[in-house]
Amino acid sequence: MEFKINPETPTFFKENGFAVLPGFLDADEIKALKESTHRLVKKCCQDMPTVIFSGVDSPQSKENYFAESGDKIRGFVEEKAVDSDGNIMLEKEKALNKLAHALHTLDPTFKSITFSDKVTNVLRSVTTMEKPTVIQSMIIFKHPQVGGVVKPHQDGSYLFAEPVENSLIGCWIALDEANLENGCLHFVPGSHKTSPLQERFVRNPDPNSSELFIYRGNHIPPIPNEKLVPAICKPGDLVLIDGLVIHQSEPNTSNKPRMAYTFHIWDAKSNWSPENWLQPTNENTFVPI
Repeated sequence: MEFKINPETPTFFKENGFAVLPGFLDADEIKALKESTHRLVKKCCQDMPTVIFSGVDSPQSKENYFAESGDKIRGFVEEKAVDSDGNIMLEKEKALNKLAHALHTLDPTFKSITFSDKVTNVLRSVTTMEKPTVIQSMIIFKHPQVGGVVKPHQDGSYLFAEPVENSLIGCWIALDEANLENGCLHFVPGSHKTSPLQERFVRNPDPNSSELFIYRGNHIPPIPNEKLVPAICKPGDLVLIDGLVIHQSEPNTSNKPRMAYTFHIWDAKSNWSPENWLQPTNENTFVPI
């Protein structure tokens, strides 16, 4: 399906650091991604260890299972889906936080969407990237009642390059409706221009520490509600996210799912940091568009 960009979108994105592009995927593409997700969960997650992924306190930073996931497809579970003894209390798929991080190279359906002409056309129309390169990809589940908070953050904290300005774009595609009840994204408009990178998530130089990754810098404090703008989406809508814009999401307190496919694009004209948790490997998951 051909996708036409609203002529106002490039200016809106430049000024606000995010933009919603309605109707980016059609119903057949959404169905294909969901079917591939269910198939991959059965293939990749049935015998997986119980590793929690949290958007608040990062317990995954202690886990080699997370550290080595950049060129694989691995499942991570929600904190609320695990009891005090470490047992998953729900059906496996309903307990998942995400499926990550190399969907874009290891699954043909995700690969075809990620490297489609319409993704390329959006990047050319909206961004100034010279060497766009897909570096990671994820299904974010945000399941009803267990989908947790994602703290205020900047994506560049986790995927850092120098110079940091205009070096990173997130593509977040709603596969379900995303609204105030089920934990849609919220943004601080214009914060990519007014807030320098606040912190970084880096490899721990201490070989004796149990923490494989640590934060350097200052956490972003809670954002007053009046400064936040929700990105309410219908299935198939694309949200473009500048690597410096501050954004967050609330828990899914509804009975409805809020699945999304997201991938990140780095401009390879900038210098990728060797301190980042994610590094290129021989599996070639850093793929130019």
